[in-house]
Amino acid sequence: MSTAAGGATQTTRVAGADSAVVHFRVDYKQLMEHPGGEAIRSDEVPVGGQFWRIDCYTGGTREHHAWSFRWDRHHRLVSIFLRRLTRSPSSAGAITAIFEPFLLGKDGRPSRNITKLAAVYEHQETSDIGADDLGYPEFVERTCLRGYEIDGYVTFLCTIVVVNELLGPIPVPASDLEGHLGTLLEDDGAADGETFHAHRALLAARSPVFKAQLFGSMLEAKTSSSITIHEISPSTFKSMLRFIYTDEWPRDNVDQELACDSKPSIDMFQDLLAVADRYALDRLKLMCSRKLWDNVTVDNVAAILVCAETYGCPELKKNCMDFCTVEENFKQVASNDIYAVLELRFMSIAAEIREKASTSKLK
Repeated sequence: MSTAAGGATQTTRVAGADSAVVHFRVDYKQLMEHPGGEAIRSDEVPVGGQFWRIDCYTGGTREHHAWSFRWDRHHRLVSIFLRRLTRSPSSAGAITAIFEPFLLGKDGRPSRNITKLAAVYEHQETSDIGADDLGYPEFVERTCLRGYEIDGYVTFLCTIVVVNELLGPIPVPASDLEGHLGTLLEDDGAADGETFHAHRALLAARSPVFKAQLFGSMLEAKTSSSITIHEISPSTFKSMLRFIYTDEWPRDNVDQELACDSKPSIDMFQDLLAVADRYALDRLKLMCSRKLWDNVTVDNVAAILVCAETYGCPELKKNCMDFCTVEENFKQVASNDIYAVLELRFMSIAAEIREKASTSKLK
């Protein structure tokens, strides 16, 4: 037994690729009471010369969840799959389908905190029609659906992109996630720009530190929906927020400052690296490390090395040490005031640099 659910579809066609955005609208009560292992189906969706359908399961599937194994847990899961209903002619060439589901939040926007990475299905003519290769057996817990119920319905917002190689070499357009999420970041700061409004769920999803502060047992979670940030400049914190929302280097803030200075200070990169380490943003740490290395000189390498050791950047540390031990660099580096700090705080590193520099000179 299966049940159909309604919704709306918007399709777009470009050379070589078709796409559709499907609002798969399901009655909330039906979702919660529907038997496990049986699909709730969307209407058929024509995309890329094929007919597709979205199947939703509220208690796991027989194919992915053995009913005799951990049934209690799987019974609480919502699974979602894209089904191909038609087989393309043998002359149609290879077909690639991309499926990306979201839950539509009460604010009318796709929920990002449970968003899954896009599933890609490389269609082969020998593949079985309707195979469960394209989907998410453990998309979300059933108990989470209450937070997405609007007027008695839950809406799955699903993107389907179909690329047919015979239609042309045009690739799937690049992701515009940065532009969409970037618009969610509010810039209406108060108190001279020192108050920032952000989305709790997004901060928690991106940083385990914010997750503990906003949803954990820490004091801030018990007393207020806001948290107080100490020892971080507003501009640095804003740059970090821009990264959290877009997963890209915060060009709007940092690069604008660089454009005003023909000899950029490394302080901004060091400050952002320290904040990235503080909030466990590993990708941002690597970005800052790369920026620091790109701007290394004999005058600032000691300071960068101190930063790399302090905040746990092993590749940056190694590169800086190799730079210091080059014979023509060592004398200038050693005469820098910051090198004295390096010798006081990290004596073993300074000793290793001296030893390698001596060895290099003897060679």
